[in-house]
Amino acid sequence: MAKTVAKPDRKSRLKKPARTPMLGGPTRAELYERARMRDIIGASRMTKDELLLALRTH
Repeated sequence: MAKTVAKPDRKSRLKKPARTPMLGGPTRAELYERARMRDIIGASRMTKDELLLALRTH
C-alpha cells in the first residue's frame, strides 16, 4: 500500500521563511523611515533589500 502525503495548504506554501536580521544592520522600519525622509516613491511596498538599493541610488 502506498502512503499518501497531504499537500500543504495554500497559506503555508505562500509564506516565506523568516530571515535572520543582519547583525548590526538597520531594520526594515529604519530603512523605510530614511526612505520616507528622502521622499522615495513606493517605499511602503518595498522589501528591505529594495529599500537598501533605493537609498543607495537616491
